[in-house]
Amino acid sequence: MGKFVQYDHDKNKGYRNPAVTITKNGSINFNAGMLQKFIKNKICVILSYDRVGSRIGFDFLSEHSTKAFKIRISDKNNFGTIAGRSFLNFNDIPYAKTNKYQVEKDKDTNYIVIHLKKQEKDKDDNKENKVDPF
Repeated sequence: MGKFVQYDHDKNKGYRNPAVTITKNGSINFNAGMLQKFIKNKICVILSYDRVGSRIGFDFLSEHSTKAFKIRISDKNNFGTIAGRSFLNFNDIPYAKTNKYQVEKDKDTNYIVIHLKKQEKDKDDNKENKVDPF
């Protein structure tokens, strides 16, 4: 039998499934779930692009590197962001619309990865086009 692990509500109340958002202005944002699960004490990230698989890989680092983007963490410690526009432009990755992506860990590279063809649907995309009868 497994051992029970108590949930600490105060420590984990802001937890979300780890996700990355690419905004329409070229910022790449990491939600609270990313901070808690993958980023923790990391200060920067190296970005890689798999053009064939249409994937972005994130390699989070504890020490500064000239190849890396500095991660800015919000004052409330509930999200992080990098200025990713140069990376997106260099790789011809469109960002005219803000999109959110779930993450997974790549077993070969150990990168945290998002699939650009698997963005989450906008809340507005799920609404039916209903005509108001009045």
